[in-house]
Amino acid sequence: MSFPHPYLSFCRALNTDEVDNKCMPKEIGPPHDYFFVQLRALEQRTEALLQQAGQDQSKQGTLLLEVIAELQTSLEELQVAEEELRQQNEELLLSRQAVEVERQRYRDLFEFAPDGYVVTDTAGIVREANRAATRLLGVSRQALVGKPLVLYLVEGHHATFYTVLQRLSHREDIYAWETSIQPRNRGPVQISVNVAQQQDQDGKITEVRWLLRNITEQVETRERLRVLNAELETRVEQRTAELRRSNEELQQFAYVASHDLQEPLRAVNIYVQMIAERYRSHLDSQAEEFINYAVEGTTRMQQLIRDLLNYSRVQTKEHELTEVRCEEILTHVLESVRLSLVDSNAVVTHDPLPIVVADSLQLRQVFQNLLSNAIKFCGPEPPRIHIAARQQGQEWVFSVQDNGIGLDPTQAERIFAVFHRLHTHREYPGTGIGLAICKRIIERHGGHIWVESQPGQGATFYFTLPTKPNEELSMKN
Repeated sequence: MSFPHPYLSFCRALNTDEVDNKCMPKEIGPPHDYFFVQLRALEQRTEALLQQAGQDQSKQGTLLLEVIAELQTSLEELQVAEEELRQQNEELLLSRQAVEVERQRYRDLFEFAPDGYVVTDTAGIVREANRAATRLLGVSRQALVGKPLVLYLVEGHHATFYTVLQRLSHREDIYAWETSIQPRNRGPVQISVNVAQQQDQDGKITEVRWLLRNITEQVETRERLRVLNAELETRVEQRTAELRRSNEELQQFAYVASHDLQEPLRAVNIYVQMIAERYRSHLDSQAEEFINYAVEGTTRMQQLIRDLLNYSRVQTKEHELTEVRCEEILTHVLESVRLSLVDSNAVVTHDPLPIVVADSLQLRQVFQNLLSNAIKFCGPEPPRIHIAARQQGQEWVFSVQDNGIGLDPTQAERIFAVFHRLHTHREYPGTGIGLAICKRIIERHGGHIWVESQPGQGATFYFTLPTKPNEELSMKN
């Protein structure tokens, strides 16, 4: 007796094309392959059970229940697999949407970029171009795609274009290559080109990307600057020649000042003193006072000429800059002002001073002028002077501090000008050129000088000198 088995028929239908396509998922994945394997195993199991049922009619009901249970389990597995596949399809759809959004974003960035972008194959044939590139080259996109990019370069730059392609084949990108293109609707345009290669997973170059930037204005500006620089260099040369002539004239003036001007002054001074000696008994006190004024005037005039001569020679002297031990310079200066130190009971102290690169004679003059001023402009107490130096960045900062009468901070700039004095000749002798000479010497060495002071509280003069390039210089005791 044959046993009807509708579930077996259904299982066979699932394993064939008899099931309506509407019931099946649109994309069959691994979960369904696994399920059909299970169905086939279930079909074989069912046939075996039916064969046993045909041999033993009493077991047909029990076997049928087993088939139904196993079929129910397989159907549940199919539902789980379908749900998994549905979720995978949803994730795939979301991923495709995200990829499409990014692709559209890339298209927008590519299309609306301010610079020209061109994509070519490895032979330089245009595959793609954005709006800026078509405007720059003066052609439509349809006319540009499929054409060699080299056609739009100025003819003299074609060889360089192929050299660039050859370098790209050796995996070398190109940056800031300046060339000229010939648009169809206007004259040549200067551009800067960056070139990069695109490779696949195997490292094979699939396309070449070109960034074209219009630099015509920059090139024109650069050319104008070149012309201006050339004109400036010419003017500098002319000015240098004028300064050289001026220095020569200044040297000539210095010679005249040191000889032709001082000689008459010496004669006047000598004759006035001779009159004072020879006719002293015939002159009244007022005449003697006049003679003293004359002698004092000629002496001050001689000193003034000497100071002007020293001031003018600061730039005209061309002594070589050498290593100078400031300790030794200070020793010589203290010896030269020894009498002034003794007369004023001055005390001079100093910290360890460095070795610098300078004109030793001029640096000695700076120290001597500053020390002489500190002694001269002292207060009621004996002068106390301290000299120090510290390294700050790429320069030495020197300081000469005193306990003298000080000065008004509003005069701190003016005292370095020629002939600028804060006191009369009778109060404090001098020509008013000493600090101007210091300023000129320090500036010649690439430094600067200034003063910090308050009236009645002393003054501290600072000046800077560049440090020596190497690191071997150190503070010496």
